[in-house]
Amino acid sequence: MRIHKRLVGRGATPDVNQRLDRQRFKGGLHESDTPYSDGWHCRHYDRAALHGAGARPAPQHPHGDRLDLDRATPIRTPPLCPKALSDKLDDNIRVDPVGAAEGFKALARDSRGTTIMVFHSQSYLQQLYGVEGSPDVFADYNVGPTIAVNPGNAYFVPADSPYKTMDDIFGAAETGTPVRVAIQPGGVSEIGFTAMLNAARLRAPGSEANIVPVNAGAQSDKYQAMWDELADVINGSIQANEQFAQLPADDPTAMHFVWIAATPETLAQGPEEGMGATNRDAMLAYARPATSVPASLDWKSRPSSSGHRPRSISSKVWKASVI
Repeated sequence: MRIHKRLVGRGATPDVNQRLDRQRFKGGLHESDTPYSDGWHCRHYDRAALHGAGARPAPQHPHGDRLDLDRATPIRTPPLCPKALSDKLDDNIRVDPVGAAEGFKALARDSRGTTIMVFHSQSYLQQLYGVEGSPDVFADYNVGPTIAVNPGNAYFVPADSPYKTMDDIFGAAETGTPVRVAIQPGGVSEIGFTAMLNAARLRAPGSEANIVPVNAGAQSDKYQAMWDELADVINGSIQANEQFAQLPADDPTAMHFVWIAATPETLAQGPEEGMGATNRDAMLAYARPATSVPASLDWKSRPSSSGHRPRSISSKVWKASVI
């Protein structure tokens, strides 16, 4: 019983593999002895989609069974899956790091039901926004439990912004003032942006027209949009942006939290010391109920910033989207 010692992906180089070989999971969950490719990242949450009519113990195969990864960080959650499955099934699980499209193709090819795909934001967003040609993951596959949650999704304004709270932002939109929000189209930030649009509409129908997307790109592009005064609000993360929230107010790069999208129940699972100089209690001040962003399932009447109109989804799925 072992995990294959080689996992090769796009962009893998010997020096990167050797460097990442030495990285360990905190808390003793898993010590990585597998060379991993760079260039992958974990976004909001990971789920396991099992192909076939039902989950069943995988048969023994000389080359092991497959676990396909959808752009998930190999040095975070996904390596825990093959290790746990190998231990549970007394089998050899092989990891194939592939993108979402290739992962779904692998599921479709496997009539035995022994291929498991770990997926997260891209697969879910395609389903949520009804991208043409994308599979209906909740109808076509057996979806397993959530195995990891990243509660870091957050929104920030410049430290000298006139907007100090989400109420300030929604209030400005209600008076006809455009509020520019920098996001990455098609990324996790679009989920939160859609929630902002819906909240504005619930508070004052029509005001959502003044919540304006700035289709920036990756995190550094969002930063630059804010610093160049092209955006009033940016989507970011606790992990990446907390350091900017600790800068003096007169620093031109200083930022201020206005909303952490995670539920208080999710944040409560984190360490009391929080992250950096922001402890858990400070984080909770920007989450529900202290920071209230109205929500409703009736939020699908407006296309997203990328032009797609969200599909009708169940309340169970909706709750999963706002972990």
